Amino acid sequence: MTNYQKRKAKNDEYRSRIKRFILQFSLGDGEAREWFEQQPEQGTYLKGLILRDKALRSEEHTSELQ
Repeated sequence: MTNYQKRKAKNDEYRSRIKRFILQFSLGDGEAREWFEQQPEQGTYLKGLILRDKALRSEEHTSELQ
């Protein structure tokens, strides 16, 4: 196996373990886009928002069941 083939196999294996997506803001979303762009670690910031939202929704769902 050549070095190129080894690198490609390693990259392919890495890519199979991660998920990527594109976050797109419309022209009317300027305030949200500007705030997001000011965050130093945008990926970490976005993951934190998602996990906080998940926790909040789980709490709401739990309280609805009681």
